[in-house]
Amino acid sequence: MAKFKTAKSATVDTGYPVGTAQVGGLTSISGNQIQPAVKVGSASAGNGSIIAQKGIRKFLVTDGSNEGVCTLANTDSGNLTANTMSIECTYANAATFYASRITNKFVWNQTNDKYLVGTSASTATTPATVAVPVA
Repeated sequence: MAKFKTAKSATVDTGYPVGTAQVGGLTSISGNQIQPAVKVGSASAGNGSIIAQKGIRKFLVTDGSNEGVCTLANTDSGNLTANTMSIECTYANAATFYASRITNKFVWNQTNDKYLVGTSASTATTPATVAVPVA
């Protein structure tokens, strides 16, 4: 499993210059932190932050008030169940999918196709780049 990097502060972004790469971390600090939809326990679903990777599809997340381990789900934020999260990705043709797994550099769709992670989508890269939500 590739190590998922997490931003610790606005000035030190583990391994990447702030604002140039997509990482986990609190979305309240500057940079391009990946922003998943999360449902921690029985709390309402909403935008969250990735604190740490716990497994290939599991992450320690927070919704700002609650913290817990959530598993990636193939659904939108309105259909998340307890302890699930989703990351909606956008292809260059504007179609979307939900990540089945993700690292700082790559994201996989539900049929295990691999794409580069980016803030905008492009077919000019190899593999193609898909846009992930960042805050």
